[in-house]
Amino acid sequence: MITGAIHQRPPASADVAIVNREWSEALKHRTLGIGQPYLQFQWTGVEHALDKTLWAVTESAAQLLGSEAAALVRECGGENCGWLFEDLSRNRSRQWCDMQMCGNLAKVRRFRERKRS
Repeated sequence: MITGAIHQRPPASADVAIVNREWSEALKHRTLGIGQPYLQFQWTGVEHALDKTLWAVTESAAQLLGSEAAALVRECGGENCGWLFEDLSRNRSRQWCDMQMCGNLAKVRRFRERKRS
């Protein structure tokens, strides 16, 4: 669904339904509690919940997809990567999820190709 948005394709209604179902389930376990110094969101009923990690991921994805920040999501250009990232670079031209991994590998690959030529 997110990769479709990156490529300006509308999401499939079935994908939206899955996100809505999972987000609805996550919100059943989200409460406002007393924190320091302010109120804070907390997860309840997480002691034995195997899907508690999914709740946080679903909440983050729903918030991202429902905001203007969704337009900043990019797919890594690294070979065999496919990770998604939010492009917060000044000119919105970031190409890799992580410069230390995918970016460095791409640059090394291009350097070796130039040396062979």
